[in-house]
Order: sequence, then C-alpha cells, then structure tokens
Amino acid sequence: MRVFLSFLRENNIRLSLLDGELSVKFPKGKINESLIKEIKSKKADLISYLSSFDKNESSIPVINASESYVM
Repeated sequence: MRVFLSFLRENNIRLSLLDGELSVKFPKGKINESLIKEIKSKKADLISYLSSFDKNESSIPVINASESYVM
C-alpha cells in the first residue's frame, strides 16, 4: 500500500475522503485507464487507510504557553 501511495504522491495524484467517499484529484494527463482501474480495485483498502487518520488528533502534543522553553 505504501509503495502505491508513494507512486500517487510522486505523480501529484491526491486522495482524500469526502463524506466517507474516496476523492481523487490529479493533473490533466497524469492518470490513465489502467491506474483508474488499480485505484478502483484498491478503493476499500484506500478508504480504510485514509479513515484511520483522525483529523482532530495531533501527533505533536500541545504544551502550556510559557515565556521560555527548555531546549
């Protein structure tokens, strides 16, 4: 899955979820019928993968404001 997602990213093909549905955005001429078929065949896995990311969850914890911070 990571190799496929890297390939898409390298070719500026963006995947996202809109109301639980897979959305695919791409520059004109960057996608062909074979790639569309591959995306469709992996659709359930892609939706599951993208759904696993909680948009409200931050990977960097928030700390209290301070005048200075220890480095």
